[in-house]
Amino acid sequence: MVLRVMGACVATIREKIFSQLITAILDGTLKAGLPFPTEAELCKKYDVSRTTVRAALKMLREASLLDSFQGSGNYVIGLPPGEFGRFTSHFQIGRLRDWFGIRRALESDWAYMAALDRSDAQMDQLRSIIARMERVVPDKPGSIVEYRRLDIDFHEAIAAVSGNRLASAMSRLISPMIMSPLPFDMELISVYPEEADKAMMRHRAIVDAIARQDPVAAHTQMRDHIDEIMEVALESLRSTKIKASG
Repeated sequence: MVLRVMGACVATIREKIFSQLITAILDGTLKAGLPFPTEAELCKKYDVSRTTVRAALKMLREASLLDSFQGSGNYVIGLPPGEFGRFTSHFQIGRLRDWFGIRRALESDWAYMAALDRSDAQMDQLRSIIARMERVVPDKPGSIVEYRRLDIDFHEAIAAVSGNRLASAMSRLISPMIMSPLPFDMELISVYPEEADKAMMRHRAIVDAIARQDPVAAHTQMRDHIDEIMEVALESLRSTKIKASG
């Protein structure tokens, strides 16, 4: 799977600022619970008007990444169920394959176990998450955040359905991989919906296999899904490094 890099960027200035602020939150530069830069500081940093900064901050609040407190300013809420900053070095030192190898091994097994013993209520939950994901078009930073939060919900739900009492905790540990900052590069956003569509096809296939209680198919579909998104992440990382070195 090849991730195409677009030469032209159609994002607005506020979306570019929003994207950079998301990356700063994800990589731990802007930490949860600590004061956020003031509007004046952001205006100076990005050389934009206060109106533009406020629009970007509004997008952060809508993405549930920022909260405001009267008299004390803005604060990063964080990235439930974990901060990505702890895992940033794994991208910097080329450990993506290792991380995705862990995901492949764990999540394929959870999908297998989920298909063996799922309830109708659990199937309703999985289908509900899929339906919400299908209503999101991840073509802007804010909608990508929303899509990825639902993606985390989807993978955590399968972990819970598996019946493994440690699976949910392990899913929360590896979920920052889903919230990777890589595709927040503004030149990659325009191709993200296409990649999300491919992932959704796998999501549906996984749910269908669990619904018909076919553990082998559920295992295979999850394994192939993890491998496909790994290739997207690797290509994104290569593109980012090429651009940085150029």
